[in-house]
Amino acid sequence: MRAGFPELMAYLASRDASISGYPMSIYHKVNLKADRFQCDLAVPTEADIPAGEYVFKEAAAGRFLKVVLQGSYEFLELAWHVAYSHIHIRKYKVDSSQAALEVYENDPNQVASTNDVITALYIPLK
Repeated sequence: MRAGFPELMAYLASRDASISGYPMSIYHKVNLKADRFQCDLAVPTEADIPAGEYVFKEAAAGRFLKVVLQGSYEFLELAWHVAYSHIHIRKYKVDSSQAALEVYENDPNQVASTNDVITALYIPLK
């Protein structure tokens, strides 16, 4: 992610793309025991951009549980566990046919402290 997002942002800048939302990771498959995941890095844009080395997709709408973490990325794993614990306690059902999202609502390089970093987690629900 440290390399992927700067590359993606540079690509969009080279195409004069207008960014219309926060950068995000879209998690398709997660295996916590093996510490493996399959995800896409994404940035919403307002206009069509000529195809190049990146793929353009539309995100599906739906019902999501949103959990907001204010603090360092080092606490993201804990935030995910809290979110899934909440789902379990409330007896919600996760929609595994849709991807979960990790949305980065500000840039950690542009805040005064890591305590000011905001990340929203979206878990699809049935």
